[in-house]
Amino acid sequence: MALRLECAGEPTFSPEGRLGTRFYAAEEALGADAAKTRIVEASGDETVRGKVFDIVRQTDWPEHLTGRVLKNDFSKRWFGHEANLKENLAAEVSRYDKAKAQGDFDVAAVIAGECVDLIHDLPPAGEIVAAMVRDAEALLKSGWKR
Repeated sequence: MALRLECAGEPTFSPEGRLGTRFYAAEEALGADAAKTRIVEASGDETVRGKVFDIVRQTDWPEHLTGRVLKNDFSKRWFGHEANLKENLAAEVSRYDKAKAQGDFDVAAVIAGECVDLIHDLPPAGEIVAAMVRDAEALLKSGWKR
């Protein structure tokens, strides 16, 4: 299980953590099963950070805040072409909304962090928490300091 979610060898037990993706890939999480499966099968190199999905979802985030998603056909088409996406927004919003409703994640976003390559299963959230506690206790007993 990806519990400490070590990116670049650094355990992340901090408030900023990197646990959102781990809990999205929990058995009882409300996300689509197809999206969870993509997370389990993905690697960190298969993610991208940008504004494309904010644009098509018409989410008004500050410009400096971007989201990380699993790469898909939609991201490959529009990343680096955000101005063109805005010019074609009505059609693309319709296409995106339809894809999301149908669970078509070749178009719809799967929001996930770079540590997806450490996630290999879909355990219940309780198991994720219990394993996090065990890992934290082991780190503290070993004298680990941040």
